[in-house]
Amino acid sequence: GTNVSQPSFPGAPSPGTTVTLNAGSYNVSEIQIVGYTATYLGDCSGTIAIGESKTCTVTNTNVPAIKVDPNSGLETEENGNKETLNVVLTTIPTGSVRITITSSKPLEETVDPNYITFNNPNWNIPKKVEVIGVDDLVVDGDIEYLVTLDPKSSIAAEYQGLKVILPVTNLDAPTIEWVKPVGNGQVYIIDNLNPIL
Repeated sequence: GTNVSQPSFPGAPSPGTTVTLNAGSYNVSEIQIVGYTATYLGDCSGTIAIGESKTCTVTNTNVPAIKVDPNSGLETEENGNKETLNVVLTTIPTGSVRITITSSKPLEETVDPNYITFNNPNWNIPKKVEVIGVDDLVVDGDIEYLVTLDPKSSIAAEYQGLKVILPVTNLDAPTIEWVKPVGNGQVYIIDNLNPIL
């Protein structure tokens, strides 16, 4: 909050955490927690006088979400280098959650596995998904594509519409060509990064 004797403090279950405010205006806020939404009840903002006590209750409610880590700056390479994603749910599902994993450009990469399933016992245990670059044997530069995690086939209705779309870049690999000009025995080696003529 603001106007407190300490700039931040940890929350705690009831009866909560007690802090001392300077007389005057104040405001209580919370750092956003992934997978939760905060509700403020009571005297969470306003003014306070010397000797006065006020109570602010912050309730964090679980919000269904598919959490993927890492989820930005993703890169694969045509030489087979890959990204490993850790996928987990943020709440206990009301039924099984089947997440299908697909790519917008399957010639640039593959995903393994093609789907993962969560249920009540394992909802908070991360599952690994590998995104692996594929060499298309074409000098086409770095290519951007999308990896989609889609839970639309899930039994748990609260997860069915929570699609996650991740941008990924597949870095081009050097393609080597051997050229033997007609009329002499000279061989040229050419690659798409450093032509040698």
